[in-house]
Amino acid sequence: MSENLREVIKGLMWIQDRTKKADASLKRPAIPYLIGALNAVTSAEEKSHLLLLLAIEYGALGQTEQQIYSLNSAAELNPADPCPWTDLSDVHRLNGDLKQSILDAKKAISLAESVGKYHRNALQTLARSLRASEMYSDLEKVLDTLLTLTGATPDSAIETDFLVGLPAGAVSNEKIDAYMNRRR
Repeated sequence: MSENLREVIKGLMWIQDRTKKADASLKRPAIPYLIGALNAVTSAEEKSHLLLLLAIEYGALGQTEQQIYSLNSAAELNPADPCPWTDLSDVHRLNGDLKQSILDAKKAISLAESVGKYHRNALQTLARSLRASEMYSDLEKVLDTLLTLTGATPDSAIETDFLVGLPAGAVSNEKIDAYMNRRR
């Protein structure tokens, strides 16, 4: 991460901190800040990271069209990055477009395998979409793949959310138990 991007993120954190302390009803003041930062950076990778942050801000305001536009722009600027695709998958899932959500998650998985990182995150994103689509046999296959992964698992709450409230018998209890009891 470049020094410029570090400074932008520090500024963004300052804005978010001030907004929390001042008044929760304030509009998202980070949007103009991020747009200004986008105009200042020249690296496509840095612009992509800023667009991901901008998408978060748009999402918090319920501005789905701008959020999707920001995520698509991030994907265009940094085509090897799986992160815009996992975020697009989440946005589409939350807005009821489950077919597109699954396609986006599969794109994220393909990219994650190519770059050698974010694979677990992309698989979990697909698992959430499959669960929402009630495609339980496919969800079980994703769970099988997740069980083969090793390495750090920083947030077990997020990593297991797609298993909460599954209908009885939707996925093998043995696989759920194996996933829940895996070594961290």
